Amino acid sequence: MSALLRITLVGIHLAMACGFQVDSLFPAQTSDASDAGGGTTASSDGNDDTSDGSGDSEERCDVVTDDDERIIPSVPRPSYLGSYIDPVFGTTVIRITGDVGSAIPNIGGQWGSVARHYFSKDPAWNSSQSLLVIKKNLDDGGTPSWPVWLFLDGETYEPLFAKSNPAGATEALWHPTSPDLMVFQGDHDVGTWNVQTDALDVRGTFAEYTISHRDEWNPSNDGRWIAVSATKDGNDVTFAYDLQQQVKYPDIDLSWTSIDNVSISPTGTYIVLKTNDDYTQVYDKDGNEIGGLWDTYGDPSVFDVTIDRNGDEVAVGVSKTLHDGRLIKRRLSDGQITVLVDFGWAVHTSTRSIQKPGWAYVSYQVRESHRAPLLDELVAVNIDGFNDIQRLAHMHTQRGDYDSEAHAVPSPDGLRVLFASNWEDSTLRPVHTYVVDLRALCTMHDVISSSTANLRVVDGP
Repeated sequence: MSALLRITLVGIHLAMACGFQVDSLFPAQTSDASDAGGGTTASSDGNDDTSDGSGDSEERCDVVTDDDERIIPSVPRPSYLGSYIDPVFGTTVIRITGDVGSAIPNIGGQWGSVARHYFSKDPAWNSSQSLLVIKKNLDDGGTPSWPVWLFLDGETYEPLFAKSNPAGATEALWHPTSPDLMVFQGDHDVGTWNVQTDALDVRGTFAEYTISHRDEWNPSNDGRWIAVSATKDGNDVTFAYDLQQQVKYPDIDLSWTSIDNVSISPTGTYIVLKTNDDYTQVYDKDGNEIGGLWDTYGDPSVFDVTIDRNGDEVAVGVSKTLHDGRLIKRRLSDGQITVLVDFGWAVHTSTRSIQKPGWAYVSYQVRESHRAPLLDELVAVNIDGFNDIQRLAHMHTQRGDYDSEAHAVPSPDGLRVLFASNWEDSTLRPVHTYVVDLRALCTMHDVISSSTANLRVVDGP
């Protein structure tokens, strides 16, 4: 690599780490594995390459990629804002919430016994990664402590300010491209909320509807489209809404089922309905069914939706029935299933690294020996490969109730991953928030070309 090209690539990497979007079209992958620390490490997704002089670049991370069974190490709980190196995987882990009852710096109030983010599909960092939100600060009885929402510096994790989502904005998630904004859904309105100024920009009002707050939703990757779940005249409906043009699409009758959540797809092409029976139905924005109901239980479950290298929008999550806990992706356009990891039980999945497409971040929060090798692990998975994993950290959390679930969620550039942990306390408390930081292990490299990964494709049922 020339010195000039090396400097250019380092500059790109630094820009990505700071939250700036760098245009790329799923950069080609190379294989450059080496053995370090008793396990296989790799700086790619494991695909073989042949030269064609394309001159593309990729990010390589020197992390553990094997499938050997590892013993969960005994590690003391780190102090507030303290860090340690995971003794098995070599990554840096930082605790970013404080001791129960201690004062929250710069803000006032106290840290609760549960101080954590909300869920794996709810992004913690804003689009520039300059802010990070902690949405749960609960006392021992589960009652929100003041302040409810804590906004931290996205780099140092120092508390900056606190506020609750304003009246009329019952649910709010980070806007995918505007760092000061959250997209909100209120009881009758939708729009954006500026977390710095508290300004609400109401982009749609639906007086005849009552919006149902079902938590697990996201706007499209450009922030333009949302799917609204609501009741009208006592019936459950959903509809697509264009926040930019302020255009409502037709109601889709959902009275035939019990709804768990509804969300728009990353491109705004599809509406994805998840029922309380753990079935899935895909619609287009006009309300036409796309294929039949995915009517085997949890295939997939607790999934997130993203775009793969083929440009297909896919649901990525655990297969509870057809593939015994394996991680799968399922194409929204026709329901085709592809097995991504052929071992372990993938509890929760997040694809919120929308500036680094092609990866899913999975909480393997299980400890049963027959689910080895991925026990109590946070794992990144290449959704265009097969058994192509990056093992990032042990999470040290006992799963016993909702707030003790890890719910790992990546930063937009995928170089940091946040998770919750009770640090194996038998009482399940306290629950703190931790960040795995991969930036010291990831660098930019030039790439010649790539071959297609060997995927295991299974026809949908």
